[in-house]
Amino acid sequence: MPYRPHGRARVNPALGPWKVCQRCGFWYSAADLVWQYDFLGGSTPQNLNIQVCSRTCLDGFSYSRMLLVLPPDPPPQHNLLPETFAVDETNFLTTEDGDILTTQGSDDLITSIPNPGADANTTYLAATLDYPGGSVAVLYLDLFSGDPTAGGTSILATVTGSSTRTNVASSVEATATFAENTVPIVITSASAATSTVTHIGFYTAASGGTLLVSGSVSATPPTIALGTAVTIRAPELYFDLT
Repeated sequence: MPYRPHGRARVNPALGPWKVCQRCGFWYSAADLVWQYDFLGGSTPQNLNIQVCSRTCLDGFSYSRMLLVLPPDPPPQHNLLPETFAVDETNFLTTEDGDILTTQGSDDLITSIPNPGADANTTYLAATLDYPGGSVAVLYLDLFSGDPTAGGTSILATVTGSSTRTNVASSVEATATFAENTVPIVITSASAATSTVTHIGFYTAASGGTLLVSGSVSATPPTIALGTAVTIRAPELYFDLT
């Protein structure tokens, strides 16, 4: 005689008796049903006291109902050896007390690296200029977008708010073959506008005057943004006098 419908149960005594899934209502062999566990506000899943089929009805854990137990604070440690961030972000040539090593003239032996947090809003300029036989006694600084010898436009007023140049000669020291700035040259503490600088030039006067020397300049970041400081670190303005 034919079997009556028996859902998804399998006719196999080894799989146990037939049972009804308490979610979908289909018949299954006992071996195909499992207890449903889930979190009920504690840190351990609890038995929900229902048997469901693993084929379609077994749910995963609801971790949003899980109790998160924070572990205790770790015990205090002695003799900690933290990274010397103050040295890493300034100058690695230091004494045991953390003082930066300098020459007899109090100049840093190497260029100090600025703290990135303190200098994030600063654009640094650097330039190497060919100036054979030139004098650095007078150096009125100007910034340009484009080569000033080929129609480049001055952006000094855009950056500083004034087209009047500043004489930076006092910041530059020269030898027989080269000259460089020995102290930082602050062009502005806050740029008046966003601008792109490509060249730097030096003149004989604060306005008008004669162009003494010019050349390309690098900027980090490449664009001067509104409100950022603009400076030339020492010794990143270099004149080749040979």
